[in-house]
Amino acid sequence: MRGRFTYLAAVVAGAGVLLLAGPAVASRQAHATAATNVACGGTITASITINGDLDCSSTSSPALTIDQPGVTLDLGGHTITGNSGYPVVVADDTCAYGGQCNNETVTNGTITGGEYQVEFWGQNDTASNLTLTDAASTGVYLHYTTNALVTGNTITGAGSEGIYSEYGSSNVISSNVLKDDSYNLELEYDQADTVSSNNSSISGDDTSSYNFYDYQSDLNTYTNNVTAGGRYGYYIDPDGDGSVTMTSNGARAAKHTSSETGSGFYIYEAYHWSYAAPYSVFSGNVATGNYYGYYDYYSPSDLWLENTANYSGNIGFWFEYPTRNQIIGNVSKYNGDSGFYLEDSEGYGYEALTFANNQAWYNQDYGFYADYSQAGSNNTGSNTNSPLDCYDVSGCS
Repeated sequence: MRGRFTYLAAVVAGAGVLLLAGPAVASRQAHATAATNVACGGTITASITINGDLDCSSTSSPALTIDQPGVTLDLGGHTITGNSGYPVVVADDTCAYGGQCNNETVTNGTITGGEYQVEFWGQNDTASNLTLTDAASTGVYLHYTTNALVTGNTITGAGSEGIYSEYGSSNVISSNVLKDDSYNLELEYDQADTVSSNNSSISGDDTSSYNFYDYQSDLNTYTNNVTAGGRYGYYIDPDGDGSVTMTSNGARAAKHTSSETGSGFYIYEAYHWSYAAPYSVFSGNVATGNYYGYYDYYSPSDLWLENTANYSGNIGFWFEYPTRNQIIGNVSKYNGDSGFYLEDSEGYGYEALTFANNQAWYNQDYGFYADYSQAGSNNTGSNTNSPLDCYDVSGCS
Protein backbone atom coordinates (compact mmCIF):
# COMPACT_ATOMS: atom_id res chain seq x y z
CA MET A 1 0.00 0.00 0.00
CA ARG A 2 1.32 3.46 -0.84
CA GLY A 3 1.86 5.86 2.05
CA ARG A 4 -0.23 8.98 2.60
CA PHE A 5 2.62 11.21 1.45
CA THR A 6 5.12 10.82 -1.40
CA TYR A 7 8.59 12.29 -1.72
CA LEU A 8 10.06 13.68 -4.93
CA ALA A 9 13.80 13.87 -5.30
CA ALA A 10 14.78 16.81 -7.49
CA VAL A 11 17.97 18.65 -8.24
CA VAL A 12 18.02 22.42 -7.85
CA ALA A 13 21.11 24.35 -8.84
CA GLY A 14 23.23 21.25 -8.37
CA ALA A 15 22.01 20.55 -4.84
CA GLY A 16 19.69 17.73 -3.77
CA VAL A 17 16.24 18.94 -2.82
CA LEU A 18 13.47 16.83 -1.28
CA LEU A 19 9.92 17.90 -2.11
CA LEU A 20 7.00 16.91 0.08
CA ALA A 21 3.88 16.17 -1.90
CA GLY A 22 0.38 15.91 -0.51
CA PRO A 23 -2.11 13.17 -1.28
CA ALA A 24 -2.77 12.37 -4.91
CA VAL A 25 -5.29 14.61 -6.62
CA ALA A 26 -7.89 12.78 -8.69
CA SER A 27 -9.06 15.80 -10.67
CA ARG A 28 -8.76 16.10 -14.47
CA GLN A 29 -6.41 19.08 -14.30
CA ALA A 30 -4.26 19.20 -11.18
CA HIS A 31 -2.48 22.42 -10.20
CA ALA A 32 1.28 22.56 -10.58
CA THR A 33 3.51 23.71 -7.73
CA ALA A 34 5.98 26.57 -7.78
CA ALA A 35 8.68 26.46 -10.45
CA THR A 36 11.17 23.67 -9.76
CA ASN A 37 14.24 22.23 -11.43
CA VAL A 38 14.25 18.53 -12.22
CA ALA A 39 16.97 16.22 -13.45
CA CYS A 40 16.99 14.11 -16.61
CA GLY A 41 15.99 10.55 -15.81
CA GLY A 42 13.92 11.66 -12.82
CA THR A 43 10.60 10.35 -11.54
CA ILE A 44 7.76 12.79 -10.96
CA THR A 45 5.46 11.93 -8.04
CA ALA A 46 3.83 15.31 -7.40
CA SER A 47 2.66 18.19 -9.57
CA ILE A 48 5.43 20.59 -10.56
CA THR A 49 6.28 23.41 -12.97
CA ILE A 50 9.82 23.17 -14.28
CA ASN A 51 11.82 26.40 -14.35
CA GLY A 52 14.36 25.75 -17.09
CA ASP A 53 15.13 23.83 -20.26
CA LEU A 54 16.25 20.20 -20.02
CA ASP A 55 18.68 18.64 -22.49
CA CYS A 56 18.23 14.90 -22.05
CA SER A 57 19.58 13.92 -25.45
CA SER A 58 22.35 11.86 -23.81
CA THR A 59 20.12 10.25 -21.18
CA SER A 60 19.79 6.48 -21.69
CA SER A 61 16.30 6.31 -20.20
CA PRO A 62 13.05 8.25 -20.38
CA ALA A 63 13.74 11.90 -19.68
CA LEU A 64 10.97 12.06 -17.05
CA THR A 65 8.63 9.39 -15.69
CA ILE A 66 5.32 10.08 -13.95
CA ASP A 67 4.27 7.31 -11.55
CA GLN A 68 1.55 8.82 -9.40
CA PRO A 69 -2.08 9.67 -10.24
CA GLY A 70 -3.31 13.24 -10.44
CA VAL A 71 0.11 14.66 -11.34
CA THR A 72 0.48 17.71 -13.59
CA LEU A 73 3.84 18.27 -15.27
CA ASP A 74 3.81 21.90 -16.41
CA LEU A 75 6.77 22.65 -18.62
CA GLY A 76 6.47 26.35 -17.83
CA GLY A 77 7.08 27.31 -21.45
CA HIS A 78 10.44 25.54 -21.44
CA THR A 79 11.92 22.89 -23.75
CA ILE A 80 12.85 19.27 -23.09
CA THR A 81 15.18 17.64 -25.62
CA GLY A 82 14.98 13.85 -25.72
CA ASN A 83 17.14 10.93 -26.80
CA SER A 84 15.79 9.39 -30.02
CA GLY A 85 16.01 5.91 -28.51
CA TYR A 86 13.84 6.62 -25.44
CA PRO A 87 10.53 8.22 -24.52
CA VAL A 88 10.66 11.78 -23.22
CA VAL A 89 7.73 12.06 -20.79
CA VAL A 90 6.12 8.72 -19.96
CA ALA A 91 3.48 7.65 -17.47
CA ASP A 92 4.81 4.56 -15.74
CA ASP A 93 3.17 1.52 -17.34
CA THR A 94 3.46 -0.66 -14.23
CA CYS A 95 1.54 1.89 -12.22
CA ALA A 96 -1.05 2.25 -14.99
CA TYR A 97 -1.60 -1.51 -15.26
CA GLY A 98 -2.29 -1.47 -11.54
CA GLY A 99 -5.17 0.93 -12.23
CA GLN A 100 -3.58 3.75 -10.25
CA CYS A 101 -1.85 6.14 -12.67
CA ASN A 102 -4.78 8.16 -13.99
CA ASN A 103 -5.61 11.88 -14.30
CA GLU A 104 -2.08 12.81 -15.37
CA THR A 105 -1.36 15.97 -17.37
CA VAL A 106 1.56 17.22 -19.45
CA THR A 107 1.15 20.81 -20.60
CA ASN A 108 2.57 24.17 -21.62
CA GLY A 109 5.94 23.76 -23.29
CA THR A 110 8.06 22.25 -26.05
CA ILE A 111 9.47 18.76 -26.51
CA THR A 112 11.91 18.06 -29.30
CA GLY A 113 13.49 14.75 -30.27
CA GLY A 114 12.97 11.53 -28.35
CA GLU A 115 11.27 8.32 -29.44
CA TYR A 116 7.79 8.93 -27.98
CA GLN A 117 7.40 12.45 -26.68
CA VAL A 118 4.36 12.07 -24.40
CA GLU A 119 3.23 8.55 -23.53
CA PHE A 120 0.13 7.69 -21.48
CA TRP A 121 -1.32 4.38 -20.26
CA GLY A 122 -4.20 5.34 -17.95
CA GLN A 123 -7.56 7.09 -17.77
CA ASN A 124 -8.45 10.78 -17.95
CA ASP A 125 -4.93 11.81 -19.01
CA THR A 126 -4.29 15.14 -20.78
CA ALA A 127 -1.69 16.44 -23.23
CA SER A 128 -2.34 20.12 -23.91
CA ASN A 129 -0.73 23.26 -25.26
CA LEU A 130 2.46 21.53 -26.27
CA THR A 131 4.77 22.04 -29.23
CA LEU A 132 6.18 18.65 -30.22
CA THR A 133 8.80 18.48 -32.95
CA ASP A 134 10.89 15.81 -34.69
CA ALA A 135 10.03 12.73 -32.67
CA ALA A 136 11.88 9.66 -33.91
CA SER A 137 8.56 7.84 -33.68
CA THR A 138 5.48 9.47 -32.11
CA GLY A 139 4.42 12.81 -30.64
CA VAL A 140 1.57 11.69 -28.33
CA TYR A 141 1.20 7.93 -27.77
CA LEU A 142 -1.93 6.61 -26.06
CA HIS A 143 -1.90 2.94 -24.95
CA TYR A 144 -5.27 1.48 -23.90
CA THR A 145 -6.37 4.89 -22.63
CA THR A 146 -9.91 5.89 -21.73
CA ASN A 147 -11.19 9.48 -21.74
CA ALA A 148 -7.81 10.95 -22.66
CA LEU A 149 -7.78 14.56 -23.87
CA VAL A 150 -5.24 15.67 -26.49
CA THR A 151 -5.90 19.32 -27.30
CA GLY A 152 -4.27 22.54 -28.39
CA ASN A 153 -0.97 20.96 -29.44
CA THR A 154 1.23 21.60 -32.48
CA ILE A 155 2.96 18.42 -33.63
CA THR A 156 5.37 18.38 -36.58
CA GLY A 157 7.92 16.13 -38.21
CA ALA A 158 7.32 12.85 -36.34
CA GLY A 159 9.00 9.88 -37.98
CA SER A 160 5.86 7.78 -37.59
CA GLU A 161 2.72 9.30 -35.98
CA GLY A 162 1.91 12.74 -34.69
CA ILE A 163 -0.79 11.26 -32.45
CA TYR A 164 -1.24 7.49 -32.09
CA SER A 165 -3.89 5.70 -30.06
CA GLU A 166 -4.37 1.93 -29.83
CA TYR A 167 -7.09 -0.05 -28.08
CA GLY A 168 -8.47 3.10 -26.47
CA SER A 169 -11.99 4.38 -25.94
CA SER A 170 -13.84 7.66 -25.54
CA ASN A 171 -10.70 9.72 -26.14
CA VAL A 172 -11.03 13.33 -27.33
CA ILE A 173 -8.53 14.66 -29.86
CA SER A 174 -9.33 18.28 -30.66
CA SER A 175 -7.95 21.58 -31.89
CA ASN A 176 -4.46 20.31 -32.69
CA VAL A 177 -2.21 21.41 -35.56
CA LEU A 178 -0.59 18.35 -37.15
CA LYS A 179 1.99 18.74 -39.88
CA ASP A 180 4.38 16.59 -41.87
CA ASP A 181 4.29 13.44 -39.78
CA SER A 182 4.20 10.12 -41.64
CA TYR A 183 0.72 9.70 -40.16
CA ASN A 184 -0.52 12.90 -38.59
CA LEU A 185 -3.15 10.96 -36.65
CA GLU A 186 -3.47 7.17 -36.39
CA LEU A 187 -6.15 5.27 -34.47
CA GLU A 188 -6.16 1.48 -34.29
CA TYR A 189 -8.82 -0.64 -32.58
CA ASP A 190 -10.22 2.41 -30.78
CA GLN A 191 -13.86 2.90 -29.89
CA ALA A 192 -16.09 5.96 -29.53
CA ASP A 193 -13.31 8.53 -29.89
CA THR A 194 -14.13 12.13 -30.83
CA VAL A 195 -11.80 13.79 -33.35
CA SER A 196 -12.74 17.42 -33.91
CA SER A 197 -11.45 20.77 -35.17
CA ASN A 198 -7.93 19.55 -35.98
CA ASN A 199 -5.87 21.08 -38.79
CA SER A 200 -3.72 18.50 -40.57
CA SER A 201 -1.36 19.03 -43.50
CA ILE A 202 1.37 17.29 -45.48
CA SER A 203 3.72 19.62 -47.34
CA GLY A 204 5.09 19.51 -50.84
CA ASP A 205 4.76 16.54 -53.18
CA ASP A 206 4.70 13.86 -50.49
CA THR A 207 2.46 11.08 -51.83
CA SER A 208 3.12 8.47 -49.12
CA SER A 209 1.98 10.20 -45.92
CA TYR A 210 -1.51 10.12 -44.45
CA ASN A 211 -3.33 12.89 -42.64
CA PHE A 212 -5.80 10.70 -40.71
CA TYR A 213 -5.60 6.89 -40.64
CA ASP A 214 -8.19 4.85 -38.72
CA TYR A 215 -8.04 1.02 -38.70
CA GLN A 216 -10.56 -1.45 -37.26
CA SER A 217 -12.11 1.09 -34.94
CA ASP A 218 -15.80 1.46 -34.14
CA LEU A 219 -18.10 4.40 -33.44
CA ASN A 220 -15.43 7.05 -33.86
CA THR A 221 -16.69 10.53 -34.78
CA TYR A 222 -14.89 13.08 -36.98
CA THR A 223 -16.22 16.65 -37.00
CA ASN A 224 -14.93 19.97 -38.38
CA ASN A 225 -11.43 18.73 -39.21
CA VAL A 226 -9.43 20.06 -42.18
CA THR A 227 -6.71 18.24 -44.12
CA ALA A 228 -4.39 19.30 -46.94
CA GLY A 229 -1.93 17.36 -49.09
CA GLY A 230 -0.56 13.88 -48.52
CA ARG A 231 -1.85 10.73 -50.18
CA TYR A 232 -5.09 10.66 -48.18
CA GLY A 233 -7.04 13.19 -46.23
CA TYR A 234 -9.01 10.55 -44.29
CA TYR A 235 -8.25 6.82 -44.65
CA ILE A 236 -10.98 5.08 -42.68
CA ASP A 237 -10.78 1.27 -42.66
CA PRO A 238 -13.04 -0.43 -40.10
CA ASP A 239 -12.59 -3.56 -42.21
CA GLY A 240 -16.09 -4.77 -41.43
CA ASP A 241 -15.62 -4.32 -37.68
CA GLY A 242 -17.30 -0.97 -37.10
CA SER A 243 -19.01 2.19 -38.24
CA VAL A 244 -17.91 5.82 -38.33
CA THR A 245 -19.59 9.22 -38.34
CA MET A 246 -17.99 12.02 -40.37
CA THR A 247 -19.62 15.45 -40.37
CA SER A 248 -18.48 18.81 -41.78
CA ASN A 249 -14.88 17.80 -42.48
CA GLY A 250 -12.73 19.18 -45.28
CA ALA A 251 -10.07 17.53 -47.44
CA ARG A 252 -7.95 19.40 -49.96
CA ALA A 253 -5.28 18.47 -52.47
CA ALA A 254 -4.61 14.80 -51.69
CA LYS A 255 -1.80 13.92 -54.11
CA HIS A 256 -1.25 11.03 -56.51
CA THR A 257 1.43 9.51 -58.73
CA SER A 258 1.19 7.33 -61.83
CA SER A 259 1.16 4.21 -59.64
CA GLU A 260 -0.60 5.46 -56.50
CA THR A 261 -3.94 7.20 -56.24
CA GLY A 262 -5.05 9.39 -53.39
CA SER A 263 -8.42 10.43 -52.06
CA GLY A 264 -9.80 13.16 -49.90
CA PHE A 265 -11.96 10.53 -48.18
CA TYR A 266 -11.14 6.82 -48.53
CA ILE A 267 -13.67 4.58 -46.81
CA TYR A 268 -13.25 0.79 -46.67
CA GLU A 269 -15.87 -1.59 -45.32
CA ALA A 270 -17.31 0.83 -42.77
CA TYR A 271 -19.94 -1.49 -41.33
CA HIS A 272 -20.45 -4.09 -38.62
CA TRP A 273 -19.93 -7.64 -39.80
CA SER A 274 -23.41 -8.52 -38.47
CA TYR A 275 -24.87 -5.78 -40.71
CA ALA A 276 -26.56 -4.31 -37.63
CA ALA A 277 -27.01 -0.64 -36.81
CA PRO A 278 -25.57 1.84 -36.12
CA TYR A 279 -24.54 2.48 -39.71
CA SER A 280 -21.90 4.89 -40.96
CA VAL A 281 -22.86 8.50 -41.70
CA PHE A 282 -21.08 10.97 -43.99
CA SER A 283 -22.72 14.38 -43.95
CA GLY A 284 -21.74 17.89 -44.98
CA ASN A 285 -18.12 17.06 -45.87
CA VAL A 286 -16.22 18.93 -48.60
CA ALA A 287 -13.47 17.46 -50.82
CA THR A 288 -11.63 19.94 -53.04
CA GLY A 289 -8.79 19.36 -55.50
CA ASN A 290 -8.02 15.74 -54.59
CA TYR A 291 -7.37 12.98 -57.11
CA TYR A 292 -10.59 11.28 -56.03
CA GLY A 293 -12.96 13.23 -53.86
CA TYR A 294 -14.56 10.23 -52.11
CA TYR A 295 -14.00 6.50 -52.55
CA ASP A 296 -16.24 4.08 -50.65
CA TYR A 297 -15.71 0.32 -50.89
CA TYR A 298 -18.55 -1.86 -49.65
CA SER A 299 -19.98 -0.08 -46.64
CA PRO A 300 -23.52 -1.47 -46.53
CA SER A 301 -26.39 0.76 -45.42
CA ASP A 302 -24.28 3.87 -44.88
CA LEU A 303 -25.75 7.34 -45.40
CA TRP A 304 -24.15 9.91 -47.72
CA LEU A 305 -25.97 13.21 -47.20
CA GLU A 306 -25.15 16.62 -48.70
CA ASN A 307 -21.43 16.14 -49.26
CA THR A 308 -19.52 18.06 -51.94
CA ALA A 309 -16.71 17.09 -54.33
CA ASN A 310 -15.11 19.84 -56.42
CA TYR A 311 -12.13 19.96 -58.80
CA SER A 312 -11.01 16.35 -58.35
CA GLY A 313 -8.41 15.11 -60.81
CA ASN A 314 -10.60 12.09 -61.48
CA ILE A 315 -14.00 11.02 -60.07
CA GLY A 316 -15.88 13.09 -57.53
CA PHE A 317 -17.82 10.27 -55.78
CA TRP A 318 -16.88 6.62 -56.39
CA PHE A 319 -19.01 3.95 -54.75
CA GLU A 320 -17.93 0.33 -55.20
CA TYR A 321 -20.64 -2.14 -54.20
CA PRO A 322 -22.96 0.62 -52.93
CA THR A 323 -25.00 -1.95 -51.04
CA ARG A 324 -28.21 -0.49 -49.60
CA ASN A 325 -26.53 2.90 -49.36
CA GLN A 326 -28.57 6.07 -49.12
CA ILE A 327 -26.91 8.67 -51.36
CA ILE A 328 -28.91 11.86 -51.08
CA GLY A 329 -28.37 15.52 -51.89
CA ASN A 330 -24.67 15.38 -52.76
CA VAL A 331 -23.02 17.78 -55.23
CA SER A 332 -20.15 16.95 -57.61
CA LYS A 333 -18.67 19.74 -59.78
CA TYR A 334 -15.71 20.46 -62.05
CA ASN A 335 -14.16 16.99 -61.66
CA GLY A 336 -11.76 15.49 -64.21
CA ASP A 337 -13.89 12.40 -64.86
CA SER A 338 -17.44 11.52 -63.81
CA GLY A 339 -19.29 13.24 -61.02
CA PHE A 340 -20.71 10.00 -59.56
CA TYR A 341 -19.57 6.45 -60.38
CA LEU A 342 -21.47 3.43 -59.03
CA GLU A 343 -19.29 0.37 -59.67
CA ASP A 344 -20.37 -3.24 -59.31
CA SER A 345 -23.89 -2.20 -58.44
CA GLU A 346 -25.47 -5.18 -60.16
CA GLY A 347 -28.57 -6.60 -58.42
CA TYR A 348 -28.28 -9.12 -55.59
CA GLY A 349 -28.66 -6.23 -53.15
CA TYR A 350 -25.46 -4.48 -54.24
CA GLU A 351 -27.28 -1.44 -55.63
CA ALA A 352 -27.91 1.70 -53.59
CA LEU A 353 -31.17 1.71 -51.66
CA THR A 354 -31.73 5.42 -52.35
CA PHE A 355 -30.02 7.57 -54.97
CA ALA A 356 -31.82 10.90 -55.03
CA ASN A 357 -31.51 14.68 -55.31
CA ASN A 358 -27.83 14.60 -56.24
CA GLN A 359 -26.28 17.15 -58.59
CA ALA A 360 -23.44 16.76 -61.09
CA TRP A 361 -22.29 19.87 -62.96
CA TYR A 362 -19.44 20.62 -65.36
CA ASN A 363 -17.61 17.31 -64.92
CA GLN A 364 -15.36 16.13 -67.77
CA ASP A 365 -17.22 12.85 -68.34
CA TYR A 366 -20.58 11.53 -67.18
CA GLY A 367 -22.49 13.27 -64.48
CA PHE A 368 -23.86 9.93 -63.21
CA TYR A 369 -22.50 6.55 -64.30
CA ALA A 370 -23.53 3.09 -63.07
CA ASP A 371 -22.05 -0.25 -64.18
CA TYR A 372 -25.49 -1.77 -63.86
CA SER A 373 -28.96 -0.30 -63.76
CA GLN A 374 -29.45 1.96 -60.73
CA ALA A 375 -32.83 3.37 -59.74
CA GLY A 376 -32.79 7.02 -58.80
CA SER A 377 -34.90 10.15 -58.57
CA ASN A 378 -34.40 13.89 -59.06
CA ASN A 379 -30.70 13.67 -59.93
CA THR A 380 -29.69 16.60 -62.14
CA GLY A 381 -26.72 18.09 -63.94
CA SER A 382 -25.02 19.18 -67.13
CA ASN A 383 -21.53 17.95 -67.91
CA THR A 384 -18.81 18.70 -70.41
CA ASN A 385 -17.60 15.90 -72.70
CA SER A 386 -19.96 12.99 -72.27
CA PRO A 387 -22.80 12.39 -74.71
CA LEU A 388 -24.92 11.49 -71.70
CA ASP A 389 -25.25 13.16 -68.33
CA CYS A 390 -26.65 9.90 -66.98
CA TYR A 391 -25.57 6.35 -67.84
CA ASP A 392 -27.74 3.52 -66.56
CA VAL A 393 -29.16 5.70 -63.78
CA SER A 394 -32.89 6.31 -63.84
CA GLY A 395 -34.57 9.40 -62.44
CA CYS A 396 -31.79 11.52 -63.86
CA SER A 397 -31.71 14.54 -66.15
